[in-house]
Amino acid sequence: MTSNVPGNANVKNDPHKHLHTGLYPPVTYLLIDDLFVERMEGVHRVMCPAEKHPEPILKADKPWDGLYVLLHGSFLYDHDEKTFKLWYYRHDPDFAKRYPELGWAESYAYAVSTDCLNWEKPELGLVSWRGSRQNNLVKFPPFGGVGMAATFKNPTSTNARQPYVGMGMSRFRTPRGKKPVYWNKENNRGVTNGLFVYDSPDGFTWRRRPRELVSNTIVTDNAFCHGYDEDLSKWIFWLQGRAFGKFGKFRSIGVSFAKDLEYLPYPQEILTPDDEDPPDCEFNHFASLKVPGGYVGLVTDFRPHEGCKKEPQLAFSRDARVWDRPAGRDPVISVGPRGSWDEMDIYVANPIAVGDHIYIIYHGCITGNGDYFFTGKKGKNAYVRVAKRPAALPDGRLNLPGIGMAKLKRDRWAAIEPARSSGFLHIRRMYWANRELRVNTDARKGSIRAELRDTIGRPIPGFTFKESVPFRGDSLGHRMTWKNKRMLSAKMLGTPYAQGTVGRLISIHFHLERARLFSFSC
Repeated sequence: MTSNVPGNANVKNDPHKHLHTGLYPPVTYLLIDDLFVERMEGVHRVMCPAEKHPEPILKADKPWDGLYVLLHGSFLYDHDEKTFKLWYYRHDPDFAKRYPELGWAESYAYAVSTDCLNWEKPELGLVSWRGSRQNNLVKFPPFGGVGMAATFKNPTSTNARQPYVGMGMSRFRTPRGKKPVYWNKENNRGVTNGLFVYDSPDGFTWRRRPRELVSNTIVTDNAFCHGYDEDLSKWIFWLQGRAFGKFGKFRSIGVSFAKDLEYLPYPQEILTPDDEDPPDCEFNHFASLKVPGGYVGLVTDFRPHEGCKKEPQLAFSRDARVWDRPAGRDPVISVGPRGSWDEMDIYVANPIAVGDHIYIIYHGCITGNGDYFFTGKKGKNAYVRVAKRPAALPDGRLNLPGIGMAKLKRDRWAAIEPARSSGFLHIRRMYWANRELRVNTDARKGSIRAELRDTIGRPIPGFTFKESVPFRGDSLGHRMTWKNKRMLSAKMLGTPYAQGTVGRLISIHFHLERARLFSFSC
């Protein structure tokens, strides 16, 4: 048996080898905010937009799909099966006839993909459509509204036979003897509207839990879930307390941390439009991804005064409570040009990081919030309210939504780059877990160099700008070098057996010449 005692010769196979070597897994630092920045000289931060696939990735190509497909966020990556899974809505006019009180004409279907671009619709054999079960339709309780805004493999499930869990703000027929729950009494048609949780043994057959987590009367329909945070041992929900403003209900973003899926504390507001936003801007919904050192949020900029146009912006937090938009107000995914299938509406699911890429699935639409169509000419903004999908629009097209995809390279949400041609980024002193400095950078049009300085700010001999080997290229993890040196020596950094001559507290200074730096690790 391998011993954990320092000095044992079998270090290579020891899971606690850092006790022998003093080398820990490197820590990655994203440059989305200024937490690690000492100062900038001639450089600034920019948001990095995701690269959109030009066409919808999932189409209504089966007879039972009807005229369109759309998405409200039920998207996950199954690491065991190495497969992307998507629960999408398909146009179902028969559903609207069977359940008119729910005000909904969609029901669930299922698709899978290995690359998030090419999707298959597997035959599930569960739901009959025109006398046949040879389809990909999912067995789900009849609902109106969102259904599931997020779907997960449940890491807290005590029932191994129910590994899937989903949640969303849904409306159902109110059971006999129960009091209807609906935010607008005048529109209530015997339905209950609230945030419900669903369980499934396989992702194909779903059961709704009997009690809602919160009523739609006090929280709006834009309720989303980040998932279960292993570090916090909490489920994180993004909710909107019901409030009223200039255009009816007012939308901002709140957070609620729940220890389980039985009780949900009332949310606290975390993000609201500020003076840097256009007048009358609101936040429609929120999607999120945990990243090294914090959380990335995609907050939907909702503009009622511009035909309810929706685009996601980049937000960032270190603790999921205090949020900012340090990379500006430009959209991470922009609506398409006039005449395109997503010209007014981008509605994203939680981003998913797999390997070296981040995948963002989104619902796109010709109309703003599904209701408003652009009719302006010669630079003038003008919008008319139109009938719900799939009605005809003034230009002859049908009001049809679609499902698209955008992609980023790992950790490339924001970058530091020269304001002109070159500049310096000074990183404050930090503890080094490892001997290497690696950079996530795009320096194809220029170069990046680095200098290391000790605790009192002196350049470390052998690791100065003069000795730094410029990197010219594009890499998610390039190891910086200095002439013949690839890393700090153990003598400099220190080992479990001897204090280092420099120590573990070192500052980093980058020189960027027509290059972008997204993150670094050390």
